[in-house]
Amino acid sequence: MVQKDVGGRFRLVEPIGQGGMGVVHKAVDLEAAEDSADRLVAVKRILSKQLLGPESSGLVRRFDREVNIMRRLNAHRHFPRIIQGGVDESDGLPYLAMEFLDGRTLLELIGEFVDDPAIPSIDWVIEIGAQLADGLAAAHALQAIHRDLKPSNAMLTRGGVVKILDFGLGRFLDRGEGEWSSSGTPWGSCKYTAPEQVRSSKVSPSADLYSLGCVIFELLTKEPPFQGKTAHEVQEKHISASPPLLGEMRPDTPPALVRLVDQLLAKDPADRPADAGRVRSALLELAEGGAPLTRVLGWEDFTPVRQSPGGARAEQPEAPRRTRPASDGMDVFGLHEKVITEYRAFTEGGTVIRDERVKEFVQQDLDAKSQWPAPWISLNPSFASAGTVVELAAQKVLHQECARIFRVGKSSTRG
Repeated sequence: MVQKDVGGRFRLVEPIGQGGMGVVHKAVDLEAAEDSADRLVAVKRILSKQLLGPESSGLVRRFDREVNIMRRLNAHRHFPRIIQGGVDESDGLPYLAMEFLDGRTLLELIGEFVDDPAIPSIDWVIEIGAQLADGLAAAHALQAIHRDLKPSNAMLTRGGVVKILDFGLGRFLDRGEGEWSSSGTPWGSCKYTAPEQVRSSKVSPSADLYSLGCVIFELLTKEPPFQGKTAHEVQEKHISASPPLLGEMRPDTPPALVRLVDQLLAKDPADRPADAGRVRSALLELAEGGAPLTRVLGWEDFTPVRQSPGGARAEQPEAPRRTRPASDGMDVFGLHEKVITEYRAFTEGGTVIRDERVKEFVQQDLDAKSQWPAPWISLNPSFASAGTVVELAAQKVLHQECARIFRVGKSSTRG
């Protein structure tokens, strides 16, 4: 069998997943050390046969959009880390290389215990839902909507961190992009699609919250809230039918959780929770303090990480190792995203805010980024000297040109 190298760097090993648009391969990063944890990666590619169809240009745009969204979410713990994306010169197919996740999807969790109504337990559902909401809050803060959240697109990794997968249908709100395929069919899996998506109406982040409600409902009951013999029948139920009574299908569900899921499944986006951050807070208020989560046989290594009420995790697994990019200077934008993400988690995790008015003010203040200058000071609280610009340029922390541009006593010249 002829080995295939993608992008001159990633050697494909075997396919591990496939959808209508593309295929994901386990691969080896030839530039990583053989004993490195970064050696194994996942490489997503568009199926070559899809590029022969009438919508090939649209598929390439979707793939490129996914790469752009994932790059912007690269610093967040609830999304896979991106290694490289581009077009393979050998065959012209786009690809996206990501960290290889050691985990199992929520669909696998539901399927394995389909006959056990007590698994996943309520505490698992709360923590999984809170992590999903945390990831959606990060995406929405960057004006990105997932539009296809479902159990197969969420993975519980070894160590208990939930990862949101596959932004292939995602959109940026601030770019005026259309919401529908050229055929007029709404994107997304119909069992988890918000009513406004079915109607081809303008989609907001609230559509992701509706999908989250569907996922939580299925985690609790092993069934999505709406089912039917055809996609059209399911879509019509999303628009006009009331979901089954959650409290009757899963009697041990706390009333507050039943109310929250009902709000998430509201037909009108205006009747759903205001944002994903509030959903996360509402879920964590239902958590039972520091009590250990239920032990699930065979899934002990995947027990969800318990988070604090403010959103910051109570337990912090070792962060994935990241290789510094080969360049002449500092990754300023990557550092900026990391500081913002960690500072927001610190700010929100410092206290529990019960007053909704105060909570809303803090959320708006964080969204407005009025506090963002503060963490730059906390990077160097003692104000110790980091070296001159010339010294930093010599160490290749700054680009060599900085030594010339910012030199002391430079004179202006006119050309």
